[in-house]
Amino acid sequence: MRRLLLAGATLVLAGSSSLSACDLCALYTAFAASDARAGWSVGLSEQFTSFGTVQQEGEPVADPFDQSLRSSITQVVVAYQWHERFGVQANLPWIDRSFRRLEDGAVESGRERGVGDVAVLAHWRALERVAFTRTLRVTLLGGVKLPTGSSDRLAEEVEEGRGAHGGPGAAGAVHGHDLALGSGSTDLVAGLSLAATFGRGYLSARAQQAFRGTGDFDYRFGDDFQYGVAGGGYVVLRHDRSLALGVGLAGEHKQEDRLAGEALDDTAIDSLFAGPLASLTLGEVWFGELALDLPVAIDNSGLQIVPDWRVRLALTRRF
Repeated sequence: MRRLLLAGATLVLAGSSSLSACDLCALYTAFAASDARAGWSVGLSEQFTSFGTVQQEGEPVADPFDQSLRSSITQVVVAYQWHERFGVQANLPWIDRSFRRLEDGAVESGRERGVGDVAVLAHWRALERVAFTRTLRVTLLGGVKLPTGSSDRLAEEVEEGRGAHGGPGAAGAVHGHDLALGSGSTDLVAGLSLAATFGRGYLSARAQQAFRGTGDFDYRFGDDFQYGVAGGGYVVLRHDRSLALGVGLAGEHKQEDRLAGEALDDTAIDSLFAGPLASLTLGEVWFGELALDLPVAIDNSGLQIVPDWRVRLALTRRF
């Protein structure tokens, strides 16, 4: 029962990643959906985001060209748990993005799809306390994102010559950095998560920082800080299954990107999402979750297209 409680609470936490156009922000931590037994696990996660609102400096503006971006990030996650405190995983993403945008004064529609940047992560359970129906788990996360995805779309940033003061490409809301499948850089990721249960209730929280390097075309994505909290209760709680329902908040603070050392004025964003979520365990083998995120507040620099909603789905199988 204790293992089911921990699995359900940390599963909710695992999928609460906030959104950016980059695949790094959709990292799914499969190890969090485990009961910390030694062995292998395989997971599949999907994050679909619909971008349909154009904002200028945080305020919605008219969009006569009906610009849009639909982003699907599907990840295969292979993980191995050495013992109850330490494990590793590899995230292999497939990205599919369709778009409609204004480019060089004309409306353009298209699609980008392919392998994204692979991430290799390790986790260490720094603290675990159990007292009757109450549990507390604190986990540290660290790893690296590798430049395996195509960064070809970043060439648009160079061609447009958009520096700190904008330029010819600034009229469009869907940019090359939104469509790139990879960054061409090796980035570091560090994070902290907390999961607690009390009777039939649970609470989780997390914080994650991405330190971005300079990649192809002398382009550097801005450092990205993500955070989230979730809480709820178990409507089903048995030895062979559990079902938890709750609500979550997820936020992101992303700094401006840089091209050849100059800040790009349409790349910074602060966002906050909220929505319902559900997690399910079947025995000690299957773990799943489903969540809907709706924007509460989005403040962006320059002219950007921002999310209207997103859906997250994940399923993990332990062996």
